[in-house]
Amino acid sequence: MRHERIYQYIAADRIAEGTRWRHPRQRKRRYRHRCVPGRFALARSIHERPPHVEQRVQSGHWASDTMVGSTGSAALVTSVERKSRFVRLKRVTSRRARPVTCALLAKLAPLAGLVRSLTFDQGREFAEYGLIEGALGTTTYFADP
Repeated sequence: MRHERIYQYIAADRIAEGTRWRHPRQRKRRYRHRCVPGRFALARSIHERPPHVEQRVQSGHWASDTMVGSTGSAALVTSVERKSRFVRLKRVTSRRARPVTCALLAKLAPLAGLVRSLTFDQGREFAEYGLIEGALGTTTYFADP
């Protein structure tokens, strides 16, 4: 009997209000929450951001994120200026906080006078946001998880 047939049998038992589907040899794994509470406890929320940033009236407000390839081994750190849509990209070999911070600083440090704020998601790769704030003299905000 193939495994598909076994799953069909279990599903049919559940629809027929049977009891066999409640007693599997192995239970389905529960989803593990990846959001660690408290990691960004002192960080500013995106809701504290001034309203003119959302309206794209003023330049100098950037949004950064990481893009992961299909193999998951390498990634791109992207920074997009919200008004002009100017993009800065840097390839990193790891999605850890230190390489991502170094990549952001390498791409945005020459433009430090033009960076007024940065917005991140709450990924662990942006855990060193304090270093970015200090080096660029800017304010960082974090989106809701």
